[in-house]
Amino acid sequence: MEAYNAALAAWEADPENVAKPERIDYVDEEAYAAALETWEKEEFFKFDPDATVTYDYTLDELTYDEETESYKTGEITVNTDQVCQIDFWAVDEAGNVESVRHTGNYDELADKKYDYLLQTAFSEVNWQELAPTDPYYFFAPKDFSAAGEYETGFKLEEFMPLNSTGVLTMGDSFAVSQDKKCLKDRIRKFLAGNVTSEKLTEDFSLGKNYAQFVLEGKSAIEFNATSLRKYNYRPFDENWIYYDSKVIWRHRDKVMRHVSDDSLSLVVCKQMATNEWSLVLSALGLVDDCYVSNKTKERGYVFPLYLYDTAVEPPSRRVNFVAAIYKKICKAAGLKFSDQDLQATACKHGAKSSACKCRSENGNPQLVFDYIYAVLHSGKYRKKYAEFLKIDFPRIPYPKNGEEFRTMAAFGAELRRIHCMEDFDEPAEVELVGGDGAPGGRALPVKPTVVKPVWKDGGVYIDKEVKFTNVAEDLWNFYIGGYQPLQKWLKDRKGRELSAEDVSHYKRMVRAIARTRDIMAKIEGCYELTACSCED
Repeated sequence: MEAYNAALAAWEADPENVAKPERIDYVDEEAYAAALETWEKEEFFKFDPDATVTYDYTLDELTYDEETESYKTGEITVNTDQVCQIDFWAVDEAGNVESVRHTGNYDELADKKYDYLLQTAFSEVNWQELAPTDPYYFFAPKDFSAAGEYETGFKLEEFMPLNSTGVLTMGDSFAVSQDKKCLKDRIRKFLAGNVTSEKLTEDFSLGKNYAQFVLEGKSAIEFNATSLRKYNYRPFDENWIYYDSKVIWRHRDKVMRHVSDDSLSLVVCKQMATNEWSLVLSALGLVDDCYVSNKTKERGYVFPLYLYDTAVEPPSRRVNFVAAIYKKICKAAGLKFSDQDLQATACKHGAKSSACKCRSENGNPQLVFDYIYAVLHSGKYRKKYAEFLKIDFPRIPYPKNGEEFRTMAAFGAELRRIHCMEDFDEPAEVELVGGDGAPGGRALPVKPTVVKPVWKDGGVYIDKEVKFTNVAEDLWNFYIGGYQPLQKWLKDRKGRELSAEDVSHYKRMVRAIARTRDIMAKIEGCYELTACSCED
């Protein structure tokens, strides 16, 4: 990770002029892909594919000083890049662990672990006794006091059993574009030309393995306009992808075959690397692996609401729900359970899933989806169950009664439509102006260019003089998933001219985030967390 560390140092030295590096851009793609395969196959042990493996000292490497009554290390030979804690295990002669003690955290010890080991007497350490338990065996303090209540809810991955991580191209700069025509021309030129792996890698700043991968499959690629698909790339940032298994490293066909450009999915992360959980979004269409977050541990999993079967005529669809759990939700919510909700029905457009626009806003399955979406946007839920959300898919509390269910489902429906950018106008109070917006200010360029986006004085400046007015600072800093969308969207267009459509889209983003903030505040005011076992 030397290149990443160098880029990070450059950014820290001059954050005004140097873009903050994304760690995933500096990962050895061959090692990452191998680790990713292992990660996906493992049922139990999940790890960070691009993390540096670290080892702590064993008892054999410590010497006991009787005069100071302390343990010390000998010559330091292990170099650790990632340090989070110090643990001490007491082991008897038979090799049985008698106790596990813990001290410290990343902020306190990252830069001075060795000094701490060498200079601190064992008796002076503020040890905390741990009792690691199945199935995770954490060697750090965890607050699982809410486990009994949390576990009365249903597991999301059991309720919506067909799911997978999002699409992973391993070559976004080649296979993905903000402009459909640009991507179309790029693929046509690639197929018609005779480019080398080195040239392809150089032109698109690709990892060493992706260029070889796409060139090996080139002879089997025949340009197809229907492979140009809308692509949920980042929050509120719809790009285009050439969706072909010979171009996409991991195209996730098991799930994405059910995802049309207009079909609805819930996207959540299974693990959390940050301190506050906000790792949920809805999406219409294909979804990128980093749609919710680009941190390695926070990979987005896609849970489609409907599953399509195009092998029958006419094609059919069914809800991606497990009947037993769905029945219990209906009972708790005061809904009339019907087997027909879960049975395969003819897709009324009779089209293949890639073109189908059959999506209902009605019916109990949609209400249940929206209820789940609202719960996952509850601040109380996120805070109370933070420890559980760090390590696994969310559990969802059963609704306490029909009134709560209907209220939360209504909030969830509004959030879903907002996050899918459906049916709302740009705010009139947000304008793109030149100069300070006053008479005599610099005339607004026909196509303003994003130079260096910053927030100041109540607006978002895209260069020193051109700004979006009336954007609150809390909206500029607001997180959805692992991103601050109003910042991320502009940074991803640095150096690019904004079209009238781009300007309108950004204004609508401002409104979308403001409404998200306001609806979450309403949820906070009315939603109470209590256990509901919902026994049959």
